[in-house]
Amino acid sequence: MDTGHGINIVYLDYRKAFDLVNHAKPIEKQMLTNVDSAVCRWTAAFLQGRKMRVKERLEFSDLVLVLSGTGSVLGSILFLVFINDLPHWIKSSMLLLFADDTKERY
Repeated sequence: MDTGHGINIVYLDYRKAFDLVNHAKPIEKQMLTNVDSAVCRWTAAFLQGRKMRVKERLEFSDLVLVLSGTGSVLGSILFLVFINDLPHWIKSSMLLLFADDTKERY
């Protein structure tokens, strides 16, 4: 850009960033997008209060409360709900969403 050349395409990959999202956010997004309240309660019950531990050989670590990330079971669906309104926030006629990638062409 400093030499007068523009950027033609910007790629955004949210996969790892979504692992850091607090559990309350995907649940809040579900409620805002009119997902059935029973599904929202089920999702909250699944995500909140989850604990994990690590096993190395025959030893287990202490259980630790998991405060972020959605896991592999619901992760894909919650991610899509989470970014579904992205085109409303980014004003572009060339915004394309595919899986966990966003591409904007200028």
